[in-house]
Amino acid sequence: MIKRIDLLPYINGKILFYDADLLVISKPSGILSHPNTDKDIPKSVIKAKYNYDHECYTLDNNEKLYLIHRLDKDTSGVILLSSNEEVAKSLQADFKKGIIKKTYVAICYGKPVDIAGSFKDHITRKEKNSYLKMFITPYKNPNTKTNYSVLRCFSQKHTVSLIEVYPETGKTHQIRAVLGFHKLPIIGDEIYGNFKMNKYFKQNYNIKRQLLHAQKISFKHPVTKKEVTFEVPVPHEFEAFLKKL
Repeated sequence: MIKRIDLLPYINGKILFYDADLLVISKPSGILSHPNTDKDIPKSVIKAKYNYDHECYTLDNNEKLYLIHRLDKDTSGVILLSSNEEVAKSLQADFKKGIIKKTYVAICYGKPVDIAGSFKDHITRKEKNSYLKMFITPYKNPNTKTNYSVLRCFSQKHTVSLIEVYPETGKTHQIRAVLGFHKLPIIGDEIYGNFKMNKYFKQNYNIKRQLLHAQKISFKHPVTKKEVTFEVPVPHEFEAFLKKL
């Protein structure tokens, strides 16, 4: 087992939990889940070389850290890794089965019709010249389910909603693409957002990031079999923004 103190120089973020099988980190916005090239290593959640085939980081002492799931670069919050490949594979399988419970917080431009509900959509992936974007096809059999509940709404000059999101599936960009499609674009989202309003909120409220946060994750520890929950409070810039509305 890698000593906690030996891990610290590699980590971009804060360690929430660490044992022989699991490493839980609070990832800041602007930090990559893994580097795309070696130039990205300094701005990745683990500052080390990454192997795409094995989905793992290799530290200087040849110890491995396996990435269990990903968060988008501009999404902050809880991210899981493991030094045990079998544990990583077990949790990755649980993610695919929808067993792991995830809670996100988003600040969106607009207001849902219902205070709580579910969006069931069919998402497809398109890549062109290393540019990735997900598209939703209406009236096609759903392959995603995104549950939500509205925490607060602000309706003065512009309508803004603070929303909790509970995705049952885990497609790339799922929350961002789904909310954008359903006219609830996340403020600061440069791909699925409302570009005119992003500019407005940046100029008038100094919003420099995507307002999506992976707040909480709950699952059964694959070794101890105990139910565990890890949570990161909503970033201060979220509350600071909402206080100005």
